[in-house]
Amino acid sequence: MNIDKFINENKLHSTEGTKGLENLCRIVKAIGYKDPFQQLQFKGGCYGDLFVFLEDNPGAIEMLIEWIKENHSEENENED
Repeated sequence: MNIDKFINENKLHSTEGTKGLENLCRIVKAIGYKDPFQQLQFKGGCYGDLFVFLEDNPGAIEMLIEWIKENHSEENENED
C-alpha cells in the first residue's frame, strides 16, 4: 500500500486535535490494524485501531515517549 497516496486520496493531512487523531486511526486501519471489538468509535473509524497498532509496534511507543520527553521537559514547562 502506498501510504502517501492513501493520505492524499482521503484528505488525511491534518495532524492537529481530534481530526489529526482520527486521521491517524484511519491510516493504521488502512495498513491492517483493526480492533476486533471496534472500541471508541467515531464517524468513519475507531480509536481502538490505534491501540492495536501501538500494542504491535513498541518502536512507535518509544518514539512517542522520546517526543514527550523532548517537548515536555521541565525547561519547556517553565517557559509558560
